[in-house]
Amino acid sequence: MTIDQIVILGVNINPILVEDLELQIDKFIENKNQALILNVNVNCLNIAYKNSWLRSFLNKSDIVFCDGAGVMLGARLLGKTINERITYADWIWQLAEQASKKDYSIYLLGARPGIAESAAKKLIEKFPDLNIIGTHHGYFDKSIGSHENEMIIKKPFRVNNTMEDYRKFVSKLQSISKDHSDFLLGLEATGIYGENLLTFLTDRDFSVKLLNPYQIKMYREGITMKKV
Repeated sequence: MTIDQIVILGVNINPILVEDLELQIDKFIENKNQALILNVNVNCLNIAYKNSWLRSFLNKSDIVFCDGAGVMLGARLLGKTINERITYADWIWQLAEQASKKDYSIYLLGARPGIAESAAKKLIEKFPDLNIIGTHHGYFDKSIGSHENEMIIKKPFRVNNTMEDYRKFVSKLQSISKDHSDFLLGLEATGIYGENLLTFLTDRDFSVKLLNPYQIKMYREGITMKKV
């Protein structure tokens, strides 16, 4: 699908409908393509008009959709039409349903401390199978290479019950800190299935706490994460 564009104050905006936006998300994920999808309102357009770095950032993204009646009005003044504004307050429920049904994962980032966690809890209440892999507020050190920034952008990973994956897991931990005492690892008590990993970690001086599956369930519900 070719996505049309309307240029308002130097920003390329895609007059896309929500169902077409969701189809594009499906395609990006199915093709394993990384994509940047952004939204703009009038305030964002005004800031981008005055700041070339923001304007350039928006124009390098894969999709920029309309998030406000003011943007629709701006298009009309230019003789163009944007038929729908897509606001996250409304669309998040459809997006969460789409992610839940298709087993997409979601990470909520931004706002004041506690807001993302609260939002995640409400989404999980409505869509229990939704895979929210994490949340974080927007008040963190965003500079390249900072510890906070690196922890947020790190991708979740699976550890299979093999020695090779155990070693990979330890390597990932050591990329964060060489001092094993910096870590306190939680491991769900799964009987004999977790014994090898537990032994592997403790033999290397990692502190490991075995957690009751019921505690895991309560913890997951408390922080609104589907998987721990």
